[in-house]
Amino acid sequence: AMFMSGMSGSMQMNNVLRPLMANRDVFYRELAAGLYNEFAYHISNLLCEIPFLVLSALIFQVIYYFLVGFTASRYGYFVLANLLFTFWAVFIGQCIAAFSANISSALH
Repeated sequence: AMFMSGMSGSMQMNNVLRPLMANRDVFYRELAAGLYNEFAYHISNLLCEIPFLVLSALIFQVIYYFLVGFTASRYGYFVLANLLFTFWAVFIGQCIAAFSANISSALH
């Protein structure tokens, strides 16, 4: 049961890679034009992901937790652990996208 819970965060990590790699040319062009610096770009990416992560993780957790048959008394711990793991997975995915040369090296 916990394996499938961890898989949701890992799948979201892969979903982050492609859009960030596709927007890399735009980032370099706007960086060269002096519109913003690297810190502002990456922080804005992190902040824009948070509402989507919370919503998608909560939808998954409500369906999955009670479908598996866990007791309702421990639901808060499951939500906290799953949200933290999902945030970690997506933010690691963003770091991988930032440090990789292309999409094939990011996925391998």
